[in-house]
Amino acid sequence: MKLLLILAALALGLWLWRSGRGAASPHSQVKPTAKPTSAPKTQEMIPCALCQMHVPQAEAIAGRQGSYCCEQHRRQAES
Repeated sequence: MKLLLILAALALGLWLWRSGRGAASPHSQVKPTAKPTSAPKTQEMIPCALCQMHVPQAEAIAGRQGSYCCEQHRRQAES
């Protein structure tokens, strides 16, 4: 029984010693990643003049009667 208790204490000590050393090891440290230069810019969402689906303003197709989500909707509305 004493031998089992001594082995358990040694195993616990070895585990604590290795886990403490692992944190200080240069191989286990995570290298810092590059910080993003800025947050992603938000885009204004505008509705399609025909179907009312919202699309980013940069992707919208301008027409005579408003902005559209695709070329087909622009042609359909303006014909």
